[in-house]
Formats: sequence, structure tokens, C-alpha cells
Amino acid sequence: MDPRLSKELMKYLAAFVLLVGWVSPALADTFRLECLDSYDGKTRLALIEINTDAATVQVYSETGHDWKAAVNVSIADSTISYVERGFNDASSATRSVTINRVNGKYFAYTGNSARKDGQCKRVP
Repeated sequence: MDPRLSKELMKYLAAFVLLVGWVSPALADTFRLECLDSYDGKTRLALIEINTDAATVQVYSETGHDWKAAVNVSIADSTISYVERGFNDASSATRSVTINRVNGKYFAYTGNSARKDGQCKRVP
């Protein structure tokens, strides 16, 4: 093989390795969870996007078809917790959510309502 070609190939290979090194951590720290009702296993309780580096949680609204930032986010080794304010209305009920990171159990409390239990799984 021509030494100049080999040198150019090594330069591009090194650039590729560096690029992969920068992109992978950013992608690995953001993921989505779909949480389904434990009672029927079909009703979606939440679709959330979590960024562990920035400690942010985005919650998807089925009715508004948009994402909204959660508040009071806490991401620990064993749990993720956040508060979801009502969509499009500051006076609407807030929901307090805790997700067990080990087993995927979802627990949500909304004022004057029974606790909602669910199971979360990663989705693309």
C-alpha cells in the first residue's frame, strides 16, 4: 500500500474515532420511557424523555401532541422523580411521579385521585 494513502486513511480513521467519542455520550445520556398502566398493561400513563446529564425530564402530551418540561426533577441511582404541571392551564392539577430505575415501576399521584401504578420500558 502506498505510504501516502496509508497516512491519509489513518487521518480519517482517527477523525472518525474522535467523532464517535463525542457523539456517543450525548446520545447515551438521553432516553425515552413509555409507562403503561399496571392494571391493563395497555393504557399509556406517560411518555417521557430523560436527560440524565442535564437532569431534565420532558413529558409528552397526548392531547396537545407536544413536549413539556417537568419541574422539581430529581435523578438518583435508584429513582427518577418529577412534577408534571397541567398542560395549557396553570391552575390544572399537577402530578407527582416517581419511577424506580431498577425495576421500572411507575407511581403517580394527582391531587384528590387514587395513585396510578404502572410499568415503564425504554422506547426508541
